[in-house]
Amino acid sequence: MTDLTDFTVKAINIALLIFCGIEAIIVLLNYPKKSLKSRASRIFFVEMLTIAFTMLCYAASLVIDSSLNSIASIILMAMASIGLYAIFFMYMVYVRAQINGIEGDRPVPVIISYIALVVSILSALLRVLTMFESNFKTFGHDMGNSVFSLQTLIGSSGGIVLVIMTMGLLIKYRDYLDKRQIAVLMSMPLLILTATFIEPFLDGIELHYPLISIGFVIVYTQHHMDIETRYRIEEAENMRNRLTMATGRMKPHYLYNVLTSIYYLCDTDPRKAQYAIGTFSEYMRNTLEVIERAETVPFSWELTEIKNYVSLEELRFGDRIRVEYDIKYEDFFIPPLTIQPLVENAVKHGVSPKEEGGTVTISTRLMKGNWVQIVVTDDGVGFNTDKLKIQDITREGIYNIRERIKLEAGGDLSISSSPGKGTVVTVTLKDDNGAS
Repeated sequence: MTDLTDFTVKAINIALLIFCGIEAIIVLLNYPKKSLKSRASRIFFVEMLTIAFTMLCYAASLVIDSSLNSIASIILMAMASIGLYAIFFMYMVYVRAQINGIEGDRPVPVIISYIALVVSILSALLRVLTMFESNFKTFGHDMGNSVFSLQTLIGSSGGIVLVIMTMGLLIKYRDYLDKRQIAVLMSMPLLILTATFIEPFLDGIELHYPLISIGFVIVYTQHHMDIETRYRIEEAENMRNRLTMATGRMKPHYLYNVLTSIYYLCDTDPRKAQYAIGTFSEYMRNTLEVIERAETVPFSWELTEIKNYVSLEELRFGDRIRVEYDIKYEDFFIPPLTIQPLVENAVKHGVSPKEEGGTVTISTRLMKGNWVQIVVTDDGVGFNTDKLKIQDITREGIYNIRERIKLEAGGDLSISSSPGKGTVVTVTLKDDNGAS
């Protein structure tokens, strides 16, 4: 290659670094918020932050003083070197997370991450110390060329070790990824190795950072496609669950019971029958509305649906069914028809089988960290929680409710029950709109 002046090399490196740093920032600004639910996505996001920070630090160090005679330049260059090994380490951890899957139940052991962490820290430390070689000699601490040569060799080879470890993971656990994923994930280490072997022939032009940036754009494109695919699958699953929940409320025997109760009220209490028809109409309208909703609803909407359901059940059971409300917080959103079916379960399977009936209590409260807790308690017949897995299928879709709360609100559902003592169902979810 034709010899380039120091100024030209410096200008080329600065331009490449600034361009790649801005590219990383643009990717970060367009990073879909919904993707941060998975561990791999969070790792990838932090890595993109590190790339932007590292490249801009390196560019700033070159602008200040490319000869490393400036303290500010030395510090910035050291930070860039640390950032480079952090990128290598996080990419290997990202690959491990991709292989292990969303649930993290695949075979790559965590010890691999610890080994990579030790290698990256040691390599970054030696690389930074190498930068101060001339300063050590200036202050009378000449440690010998052999020591610095070994130090430089170890520091520079650490990145190669991490890259080879990453490639080894992809080769060893290739059965857990499809060919497209392997090709995309392998592009980054191959680009880094390409930069390592070509750079000595480019008169000082830095290729590692630009090729890392290109590699991450390739990986990000695939990562974004995976996120969108997963999101569409989740949406389809949510819609299926909502349809199941909505159609489950239109069971013939339930409709027959409600209509029969209204029929007899027409003779005995026409005013109450008129009120019941209005309540039943609103109840069914909300049920059909849920099918079209693709988002969460205010808790007040869910609470209205609960009260409509309770009013209709009181037509059948009278004073045997008592429902109490302990609502200390209701300014939050929730997937529709998630609490009402829990109340329905408490009535149908908890208190109504008891001869004397019982009480169902719905309570809500705001906890620390903007978490909301909704508790449905009944003093009914209870059941054995050891058989819960089987009962989930029959108890009005508890499993579907739990999955919807998890997918749509990032929450969880737990059940505790004892035969003869009653049941407590606790729903916990994040209130993104709540006060801090």
